[in-house]
Amino acid sequence: MSGVAVPTLAREMSMRRTSLTCSRSHISVLCLALCLSSSKLLAQKVFLSPNLGLYIPTDVTFKDNNLRIKQKVGVTMGLALGVRFGERLGISTGVKYIPSNVTIANQANGVSATENAHVFTANTAMNFWIFPRRHKLAWVLRAGVGLVARGGTAYNNVQGRTDLAGVAGATIRLRLNRFLAFEGGVEDYLYRANLNPGRISNGRFQQDIHFSFGIGIPILGLTM
Repeated sequence: MSGVAVPTLAREMSMRRTSLTCSRSHISVLCLALCLSSSKLLAQKVFLSPNLGLYIPTDVTFKDNNLRIKQKVGVTMGLALGVRFGERLGISTGVKYIPSNVTIANQANGVSATENAHVFTANTAMNFWIFPRRHKLAWVLRAGVGLVARGGTAYNNVQGRTDLAGVAGATIRLRLNRFLAFEGGVEDYLYRANLNPGRISNGRFQQDIHFSFGIGIPILGLTM
């Protein structure tokens, strides 16, 4: 009996070791597949967008009695980072720097001067894709919150140079290939400027429009 039992036990242990080895192999293959799939999925949905554009303020930045401060049109230099969730939704954050000038005018004596100034803007917004991701042409609607900060010689003695804003916009993106897309967009910053150069500001409502053109680059080089 013992001579029969020992080979049987040995065969059972060998079968168990083989089964355990196969299970470990299956788990390793499954983990590798999940990692590759997750990496590919993330790469397809994360993109970087350097851009250039035009900044157009539509009203005087400050108006109080005879004093007028008007920010001039400037060229924007920006960068945006976006993440897409599924076919339609995503989130993005972007920054822009605008070197520019302001005109300071005193209407009482007719004296005016132009001084150096710059504007820095940042925003975070939810994105909605009109067309599914498989389309080469994408139309994206955006809405979120932003920040408008001013600096430079013209604003040296001015308080209240930073304002919160609501941001709305749209972007059209044309996918050229797996690695590159061309895009153009417009953003509208809506806020109330609270500049106070030594007197009480009347908090003028502002509507600053940003036109931009740039490229979209998937961070890991896969299709957006």
